[in-house]
Amino acid sequence: EKNIIEYSEDGSSYTSVDIPSKKVTLLRTYSKEIKPHIYFKDEVGNIKDQAIELQYLDQTGPDITTTVSDEWATTNTITINLEDNKSGLSGYVLTDTEIEPTVWENISGKTTTITKEINTNGTYYIYAKDNLNNISHKEVTITKVDTEAPSSPIITNNYNNTWTNTDVTVTLSSTDNLSGIDHFEWYENNAWTTRALTTTGNTASITYTVTRNETIRFRAVDKVGNVSEETTTIVKVDKSAPVLTSITNSSNGNWSTNNINITLNGTDIDSGVLKYQIKYSGNNNTWTDLSSNSNTDAWSAERNETVYYRVVDNAGNVSQEKSTAIKIDKTNPTAKISASVSNNT
Repeated sequence: EKNIIEYSEDGSSYTSVDIPSKKVTLLRTYSKEIKPHIYFKDEVGNIKDQAIELQYLDQTGPDITTTVSDEWATTNTITINLEDNKSGLSGYVLTDTEIEPTVWENISGKTTTITKEINTNGTYYIYAKDNLNNISHKEVTITKVDTEAPSSPIITNNYNNTWTNTDVTVTLSSTDNLSGIDHFEWYENNAWTTRALTTTGNTASITYTVTRNETIRFRAVDKVGNVSEETTTIVKVDKSAPVLTSITNSSNGNWSTNNINITLNGTDIDSGVLKYQIKYSGNNNTWTDLSSNSNTDAWSAERNETVYYRVVDNAGNVSQEKSTAIKIDKTNPTAKISASVSNNT
């Protein structure tokens, strides 16, 4: 080995040692956490690089890494990984203000993992300190928390609370500014269901095709399960014809010298009877409503005709027709007498 004659701390500017020797002792004081190198040059110009590890100098706060879910949920989990390989961990705080805390949650060791549930979107700050009170902090933003319900569905029903004998299509629309609308539901048989409902984005539709007289409840559900307030509409579908059960004719269809009164009886188990109609030669055999929607009809003029009646329900369905004979004769008969005269009389 050759004697060391010079040393350098940057590898370019060298300083002569006091006494050239195969072993040289240097005393250095470091106040910053760096990774110093010392370069030694011997008497023939060889250079040796010696890295120095400052094992007991700790001026850096713990390392902080975080993991945040990118999926919508009613809460979001922050996973916090803390590491300090020198003096070790001593405390941490999760806060929503960027102010260095004075009260800490105690932790220990070189590494630790902490999970926290967040139920409000916003910016949060994680502070960590080591056993030498070196402090570090990290900002994390939460944007995927949704605790807000969608808006109540807006319902379009062209036959709301109105009887019809056609299919009824109900359309729904709602808004959700966070996770978005997932689906709509309606209440059937004491349970919420999506049966027959087609959802596309923020809208949905359902068509009712069978007899129904019901107030139907709807609600919207967003992608994390938040449920809106309910809205309702009334669906009234009647596709069954009413029945004209009987015609009462005061003359029983026989000839009469008096006025004839007709009484009609009709039934409809769904939407109910709305009116009665008549067809005969006096109205050009066109179906015409009886006056004042009455179920009675009076005849006073002479007539010999078969008239037809039917009943109409509130949904527009019509019954099978029935007929009766109106035979009124109020004219007295006339008699013609003729006589002949003979010579014998």
